[in-house]
Amino acid sequence: MSASACIITNQPRQKHKLTKFLRHHPLIAPNFPRNLQQIFELIQQSDILLIVIAIKESPIQATKICHALKKHPLTHNTPIVLVKYRDILEKHQLADAYLTKDFSLQDFNQILRQLTMGY
Repeated sequence: MSASACIITNQPRQKHKLTKFLRHHPLIAPNFPRNLQQIFELIQQSDILLIVIAIKESPIQATKICHALKKHPLTHNTPIVLVKYRDILEKHQLADAYLTKDFSLQDFNQILRQLTMGY
């Protein structure tokens, strides 16, 4: 059984890096939805294992996306990983895990294991 990882990014380097890292996990297919509606449609078609958000220019936009995903009934239980480009001040922790912009394969794998229980 395979699952998907939704990657929301406006950074070609992060898209390439995440795709490369996910190749180490053949049961997880990367998907690159362009908006929330595409995520909601995708989650109805297949299992979404996690959502990775890597938006550089607008940490406020990333926070809004996290908030919308956590409020929606289709995605409120889906783990969210937020790639941080600078410190984001949050009243409440919205993402389930955080990575720095220069994360390594080891960092990614550790979070993947923690959030998916070894999927």
